[in-house]
Amino acid sequence: VLWNVADQNVKSFSAFSDKRKQLERRVDMLLINGNLTSKKWVGLLAVVMTLVVALLGAVVAAYAASGGEVFTEKKDASSSHELVSTLAFDAERQLTLGFDAERQLNITFDEIGGSVKISDSKEVFLEAVPTTESNTEGQVGIRAVYNIDWDVYAYENAYGTSQLNMSQGSQIPYDISWSPQPGVIRVGLYNRNTGTFYWAASSTTSPLNGTITVPATGLYSFAVGNTTGTDVHVTGSFTY
Repeated sequence: VLWNVADQNVKSFSAFSDKRKQLERRVDMLLINGNLTSKKWVGLLAVVMTLVVALLGAVVAAYAASGGEVFTEKKDASSSHELVSTLAFDAERQLTLGFDAERQLNITFDEIGGSVKISDSKEVFLEAVPTTESNTEGQVGIRAVYNIDWDVYAYENAYGTSQLNMSQGSQIPYDISWSPQPGVIRVGLYNRNTGTFYWAASSTTSPLNGTITVPATGLYSFAVGNTTGTDVHVTGSFTY
């Protein structure tokens, strides 16, 4: 009986031990499976975080690149504006310099080109025209100023070296002075084609100014006549 009871107790204990081992193995498997699952989630989370970081990096890079382009465009626009302003300033400066140079080039000295004794001269006296603004209105083209600094000898008519093609009716403003003042001094044009002096005005006192009206189309030079027996020094200018 005791043996049977002992045998049954041993079997019961053995069975209990087997069940315990099975339980332990199940627990171990659950723990192992849990660890594997946790590792899988950790790995998946790491992959997701990596993708998120990469995506954020791409977005930041794209934004930075876009911002750089905008800044470059603004900078380029500013540079273009500065360039245009510089070119405009240079163009205006060159234009101003050109006008100054043109004015300088259009101011010249007219030397004495020759003189003729009054007694040997062909002379025509024109009607004197006073200098007014309306005389020069409508004049087309660039007008040049010719300065004179002449010694006109007694009883001679002098004319300049400048030979100008003048149209009938053109206005030639002049302003001359002379010294000494011994008598009548004349001012006018000398026709190179006909050898005729056209006198527009005369005076015994200096200065003398006015406008000469070209009598006929032709090649002319400015002229000053000294009707006195004393040499005179004449200065001034005329414009054409």
